[in-house]
Amino acid sequence: MKKIIFLQLGRYAEILQSLPAIQAMAGPSVQLSLIVYEQFADVVTGFSGVDVLHTLPSDELKLEAEYDLLVNLTFTEPSTYLASKIKAKKHVGLTRSEDGSIRIDDSWSRYYFAQVIRKNFNILHKVDLNQRIAMADERTLQSRVNAGWPLRKVERSLVSGHEVGVYVTSGLNSPTWKAILDKVPAQILSSDCFKNPATLAPFDRIVTCDSDMAALASAYGKQVIYLALSFTRPEETGPYGPEHHVLLTHQIEPESLACAVGEVLQDKSVTVRVPHSKTVFKSCVDGSLRSELVPQNFEYDEVKHFFSQTYFLLAEFRNSGRTENLEIPKFGKRPGFSNLDFLLAAHDALGTVRRLAEYGRHYCLKMLGNSDDKIALKEWMGKLTKIEDMLADLRKNIPYVRPLIDQLMVNKDVRGDGIVEVLELTEGSYRELIQDVEIVLNLMEVSVNASKPKGLDAVQSRSELGHENDTH
Repeated sequence: MKKIIFLQLGRYAEILQSLPAIQAMAGPSVQLSLIVYEQFADVVTGFSGVDVLHTLPSDELKLEAEYDLLVNLTFTEPSTYLASKIKAKKHVGLTRSEDGSIRIDDSWSRYYFAQVIRKNFNILHKVDLNQRIAMADERTLQSRVNAGWPLRKVERSLVSGHEVGVYVTSGLNSPTWKAILDKVPAQILSSDCFKNPATLAPFDRIVTCDSDMAALASAYGKQVIYLALSFTRPEETGPYGPEHHVLLTHQIEPESLACAVGEVLQDKSVTVRVPHSKTVFKSCVDGSLRSELVPQNFEYDEVKHFFSQTYFLLAEFRNSGRTENLEIPKFGKRPGFSNLDFLLAAHDALGTVRRLAEYGRHYCLKMLGNSDDKIALKEWMGKLTKIEDMLADLRKNIPYVRPLIDQLMVNKDVRGDGIVEVLELTEGSYRELIQDVEIVLNLMEVSVNASKPKGLDAVQSRSELGHENDTH
């Protein structure tokens, strides 16, 4: 029997976002174990797939002598220490090397660490990310995640006359909640829902600004109206699955937000000035689905949207080896294209990143060929440090190249033992960065050529960039 253990030391939402991947890997020849914090363990009750549930804190974790696979879906430092103590033939996710440094061997976890933790461009929901991390070698199982959603349905009962439940938290101020409750006939929910999800039965729809409740309600088949706070990323942590609604709350007056909630609950278009999106399932080339937000009454910033889509395509290609069928956004669809300067700045920065990566790779190769020359090694290491400093300046000033630079830093810093292996990985990371820049520039060229908006002649084809062989 194959023994797999998952480590998820997050709150309710993180556990619920991990359960689809866990359930998809369940089977008669698999024993699945899960470690969670005791105060959040109730949310696992009632779901299939978990054979052995361990809770922390515990005086003694009665673990197997060795597992076939450990999957750590907790991207926090404390989880790495526990992960490093669990014996497994293969580790996925964060763990620790023998020297105590953080180690990440699988590519999707490195993507998560570089993009999600650092709040870069990412359109993948955490449910979809978790299944990519956990099932990178089990592609035939990935379609099970969506087929099994919602995880469990709690059918509406006739106990209450209310069809709308509102989960009030301190995320929104009291005047806002008062305006919503004055506008919407609803019943206020308590935190008891997490211990006893059957209390959701009287409701068809749940209004909340809390990601834990959004995850719980969507997992149990309830439609969610998610009031996304300014510091949240609803594309990653909002309700999962189709037909949910997301309303952005930043700098929105209480009355306007209440009107928007009322219009959504009446299945009307949102007419007040509140950004409104809906969740949909979109097909992937391997037959699986992913959850995505689609704007209903506004349009994405064109440059930001281009890079969001581009970095998604790049991630799927790099980490799953597949090319998604995704239409690259065109520029200039809106009158008065106002983000030209940002696009040109990103284009120039990409060229600079590529040249710096070429220099970085060059010095790594020199160091690998002269690993016994300590004086030369010191000189070349200093040059690598300067290259990293220049990349850090670009990262700070040009947000559209941050994902590439952060991925480089993670790729080269979380693997390898010993100077030679570290240098080989660093050289490979710079080589991959050069290739990634080429891919992004190619996609930018395709998008610009398909758009031809006025003023974009400055974004030239690669043959016109004057990219020459540099003398290092």
